[in-house]
Amino acid sequence: MSTSDKRHLDSGWPALLTAVTVLSIGSTISKKSGVPGLTMACIRSFLACVAWQVILAVQGKHLTLRSLRYAALPGMAFGLNIACFFTAVQHTHVANVEFLGALGPLVIVPTGALFYREHLPWRALVFAAPAIGGVALVALT
Repeated sequence: MSTSDKRHLDSGWPALLTAVTVLSIGSTISKKSGVPGLTMACIRSFLACVAWQVILAVQGKHLTLRSLRYAALPGMAFGLNIACFFTAVQHTHVANVEFLGALGPLVIVPTGALFYREHLPWRALVFAAPAIGGVALVALT
C-alpha cells in the first residue's frame, strides 16, 4: 500500500467514527426528547438533505431531475423505514428497537444476494453471530 493510499484510508476514520457515534445515539436522543417519531424522522431527513446538498455543492455537482426519479421509490421506502423506526422508539424500549433493527441485515443481505446473484462470504457470519448476540444481551437485560 502506497503512502498516499494509506493517507486516504486514514482520512476516512474520523468520518466513520462520527457517523457511527451520531447514528448510535440517534434513537436515544429521539426517546429522551419527547418529540413525536414522525416529526423526528422528518427533521433528520431534512438535515441529511441539507448536508448532502452542501457536499454536492462543494464538489461542484448538483441534484438532477433524473437522479431524483431514480431515487424516488427507494427514497420513499427508506423514509418509511426511518418514520417507523422513530415512531417505534417512542412506544417501546430503545434496546428492543435496536435489536429488531440489527436483525434486518440477516434477512436483507441473503435476500439481496439471491436476487442480484451475488457471492456472499458466508464466513462473515462468524462476526455477525456475536454482534447479534451482544445486541440481544442488551435488549433482554
